[in-house]
Amino acid sequence: MSRDDYLGSSLFDMFQADVGGQVQSLASGLLAAERGEGDLERMMRAAHSIKGAARVVGVEPAVQVAHAMEECFVVAQKKNVTLGSVAIDVLLRACDLLGSIATTAERDLPAFASTRAGELAAILRDLSQLAADPSRGGTTARVSDGPSLIAMFGDEIRSHLPAIDEALNGLATDASPRERLDSLMTSIDSVRAAARIVNLDVAIRLADAIDQVVLALQEKELPVTTDAEVVLKRGRDELAQMAKAPPAALERHIEREAPRLETLIGLLDDLRQDQSGIFTAPTTIMRLAPTTPTPARGAEAAPAPPPAPVDAGPARLAASDRFVRVATGNLDRLLGLAGETLVEARTISDFVIALDRIRAQQTSLGDMLSRLDRGTGIIEPQTVADMREGMAANRRAVAACRGELEDLARRFEEISARLYRAAIATRMRPFADGASGFGRLVRDLARKLERQVDLVIIGEDTPVDRDILDRMEAALNHMVRNAVDPGIESPAERAAAGKPERGRVRLEARHAAGVLSLTVADDGRGIDVGSIRRLVSQRGLLDERAASVLSDAQAIEYIFMSGFSTASEVTEISGRGVGLDVVRSTVQELGGSVRTMTEPGKGTSFHVQLPLTRSVTRAVVVEIAGEPYAFPLLRTDRLLNIPANQLRIVEGRQYVVIDGENVGLVQARQVLDLIGESKHGSDGISIVVVSDRAHRVAVEVDRVLGEQDLVVHPLDPRLGRVADISSAAVTAGGEPLLIIDVEDLVRSVVRLLAAGSAVRVERDAARAARGRRQVLIVDDSLTVREVHRQILASRGYDVTVAVDGVAAWNLIRDSSFDLVVTDIDMPRMNGFDLVRSIKQDPRLHSTPVIVVSYKERPEDRARGLEVGADYYLGKGDFHDDALASAVLDLIGDAT
Repeated sequence: MSRDDYLGSSLFDMFQADVGGQVQSLASGLLAAERGEGDLERMMRAAHSIKGAARVVGVEPAVQVAHAMEECFVVAQKKNVTLGSVAIDVLLRACDLLGSIATTAERDLPAFASTRAGELAAILRDLSQLAADPSRGGTTARVSDGPSLIAMFGDEIRSHLPAIDEALNGLATDASPRERLDSLMTSIDSVRAAARIVNLDVAIRLADAIDQVVLALQEKELPVTTDAEVVLKRGRDELAQMAKAPPAALERHIEREAPRLETLIGLLDDLRQDQSGIFTAPTTIMRLAPTTPTPARGAEAAPAPPPAPVDAGPARLAASDRFVRVATGNLDRLLGLAGETLVEARTISDFVIALDRIRAQQTSLGDMLSRLDRGTGIIEPQTVADMREGMAANRRAVAACRGELEDLARRFEEISARLYRAAIATRMRPFADGASGFGRLVRDLARKLERQVDLVIIGEDTPVDRDILDRMEAALNHMVRNAVDPGIESPAERAAAGKPERGRVRLEARHAAGVLSLTVADDGRGIDVGSIRRLVSQRGLLDERAASVLSDAQAIEYIFMSGFSTASEVTEISGRGVGLDVVRSTVQELGGSVRTMTEPGKGTSFHVQLPLTRSVTRAVVVEIAGEPYAFPLLRTDRLLNIPANQLRIVEGRQYVVIDGENVGLVQARQVLDLIGESKHGSDGISIVVVSDRAHRVAVEVDRVLGEQDLVVHPLDPRLGRVADISSAAVTAGGEPLLIIDVEDLVRSVVRLLAAGSAVRVERDAARAARGRRQVLIVDDSLTVREVHRQILASRGYDVTVAVDGVAAWNLIRDSSFDLVVTDIDMPRMNGFDLVRSIKQDPRLHSTPVIVVSYKERPEDRARGLEVGADYYLGKGDFHDDALASAVLDLIGDAT
């Protein structure tokens, strides 16, 4: 497909996208201009680009409006004046009209032009008047758009001639001409667009013919020869002659030179169609020479050198760089597959662990063989030697395989991560795309309220998932409106409070800790929490006593209720009780959270946390009734391990005290209607704390398995709505699991508590473990911790785990353990320091400690024993029996 065919297939769509972006740039520039920070040159270029694009696709209303806006900017530049508020009002209205055109389907444009003809005429009239005095919006006549367009065409050519000359001079001898061709293409595209604006047909076709030759050179369809350079220079000379002609005489010049121009256009077409690279037409080229030769004439007539090597880099519009239309469903599936690949890549490390266990078992078999040989003496020495050699060879093979597998796992995970990031990038848009209209919103609200407010947007380039950006647009709109009214005070109130008369609203987007963080903050009056408490009581939401004891954080939560408003009167802007409830529901539907902070007299801020994308979520994986389930991390308030003696019962309902608050507790298996009894160890009861806008609850789970990135899969629509479940996923180990719908789960828990039907969590959960020996396993690797736990738990020991030395030290001081098994290399506190702390504590110094580490050098073993370890086992030669034997040797059997 040729370049023009490609463009023509979606020309109007590209026009709309281009105009939409330019209108956003114009609106932002106008708002900045009102603060004295506008860039008139940039705005003029944006209007000029819109005009050119509209002319190409034949959208005359957009041509007229953009041209009138451009005239205003030109006059403002020439007179060196600042745009006044009246001018900005009119220009913003013009932006609105252009924005409407950019969102109107092509087939509906005739009807659009008809129904909004009056608005178009009024805007053109006002823009015409502004051209006389942009600083005040005066009333003089509109600048003529006749000869000025022709003059602008000449200016356009002259502005690009230096770049064209630089690109063409020495083009054929340049070993890497790609940058020259890119620059030449850009300049010729601009000249062609300008020629279309003034309807100069021959100039359009000449620029287009040059453009096609340059494109063929870029795409390697033509060699970059001296002949090509000479013909392109002829085209450059003809364009320069057009630029020299007086505006009033340009059409006559073109008419007079038409035969010569047509010959040149035909020559360019012939050159483009000559795919063999054997183009020779020196006599024709010389016959086209202008009457006044240029200094480069002699060089152009010289014999052509051998073709220069062609740059192997990508062409300006190579097929790989072209835009294609892809259904969003296909992109979603691509992202889902990329996410699954990333998750699956992480499972390879499990095979490394499995090989370690095989290696340990081989070592154990070798030890058994040695004992058997020593005990009986009936096996031939050569047989024993052969068996040992075979086992040693097996160990070496396993070690080599392990190393290769570990390298493969690392490379595969890296490639999968890159694939996932690339797939994510297809869904990302800059935050500015969703925030572009808020500057106008704040300006209009402030003017209606007779306030002075500046909007500051931070993080405009922050990439945001397009679905999240689209869904959050209305919620952000509500938060920004709320920041202006009732957030910002009037200038008089601010002056009386010692504040600047101009208020400030900050809208910020950034990535932090693996989530998208959005903030809307103002420096206004803050939220009157006392007023909220009174309204809660007056509206019967709580009795007066209950409302009076609400904490500030609890009271503020009521502003998110539907229909709740602190405004004293209902206006067009505020007081209707609509807005912040949309914010909370939208954020929670997206799997995020929102919190509010306020300080009387200093302002209010809304902080929203959202997943980076809706296709992959970070979750806390737990075990309930022997099956894995996931709680979205952003919706999980706390993970706790509560000793059984800390459970409380008040009025028949079971509670646990968290941060001084009684939080209702139920069994997760009861909420999800699962069969079986809760399983607990002596280390306490595992609890997940979650909340919605009004309630905070705790659910008891069998155990917490850790955090994972999960690829989210929607449930089959044929299942209908599944209570308490939002979606599904697959764990890193390939096991399917269900993702909890936190909103629904909280409602279910509240209903159980209210009905008094919640099954109590066993208060004496440690009863089953009584009489068994207590072992603490400390390792920062989830896999290692689990292997060690299973080894000892299968032999009857009661096992507690800790993720690092600090966590272990806190457990040891608060509980009683018969034995500690620890790694060496851990964050926060390493194993040596942990052993030293245990052995130096008078209460704990007699507790046996086993060190299990990859550090197997003699000096490491010596250091471990020096700080007080009772056993030092190397993970390289580790096997189940070694650990079990060491534990048995130190503390005896489990009972």
